[in-house]
Amino acid sequence: MVPGITQTDGQPTILVPLMFVITVSAVKDIFEDMKRHTSDGVENNKKVLSANQKIKRFTQDSWRNIWVGQIVKVNMNEYFPADLILLQSSNPSGIAYIETKNLDGETNLKCKEAVKETQETFTDGAFASTWKARVVCEKPNDKLYKFEGTLQTEADLYPLDQNCLLLRGSSLKNTDWIYGMVVYTGHETRVMMNSSSSRIKFSNLEVGMNKQIVNLFIFQVVICLIGATTSEILAAEFGPGHNDYLRILAVPGEPRHNPFVKALLVFGSWMLLFANLVPISLIVSMELVKFFQAQYI
Repeated sequence: MVPGITQTDGQPTILVPLMFVITVSAVKDIFEDMKRHTSDGVENNKKVLSANQKIKRFTQDSWRNIWVGQIVKVNMNEYFPADLILLQSSNPSGIAYIETKNLDGETNLKCKEAVKETQETFTDGAFASTWKARVVCEKPNDKLYKFEGTLQTEADLYPLDQNCLLLRGSSLKNTDWIYGMVVYTGHETRVMMNSSSSRIKFSNLEVGMNKQIVNLFIFQVVICLIGATTSEILAAEFGPGHNDYLRILAVPGEPRHNPFVKALLVFGSWMLLFANLVPISLIVSMELVKFFQAQYI
């Protein structure tokens, strides 16, 4: 785009392929974000039986509408919509079995146990009339195997620990149903506190290609510097007539540039001549290959 260098009347030659590369990358990222958004929607719209104080019974509601302090009912093979305190299970002893393979990769079932007093006093429908309680616990954190809190009812105060905490991401197994009180929801659940933001990944081929492109660009700069320097040395030694074969004629009224500016202009001309050393088409091809491979994956 510099008038003294341009060979295309000021039109940038790299703009079109560069915009094509950016567009292909943007379209690929849009598809990935749309799939992630769809997956989030499916997760947030899963159904769970939650306590409805107005009609005095449990009704189906979406996970996105669960709030702290609400009482929910989870049946066998269902996932927990949030981090829950186990109040009662179908097992008379208050024991519930859960699978935590989505949290720690373990497929063996873990045993959770409700507070004995809630197992005996909490009954289906009691949430709407007589049973009231207050949970005081630690602030949201990422500790999967540690929990401290207290459950305060009208009768007494009971300690809570990890054995009665049901984490989101785990599922109920070998137990018909459980009742639980929500203590953490959404991004404050333990599984979300432990999840890190997705990072950009590069294959070994991309890393190697990027290194080679940088090396090619450095090589291009070096040979352009050699060309510009040699041109100025020849001009200083043999005068302006040494390159008469180029038929460059002096234009009347054209400003005379100092040697440094002339060297920059010559350097820019060399850069344009060797622009094809940097394989923009290779980057375009790589982006297209990544896009179509991602569809198969």
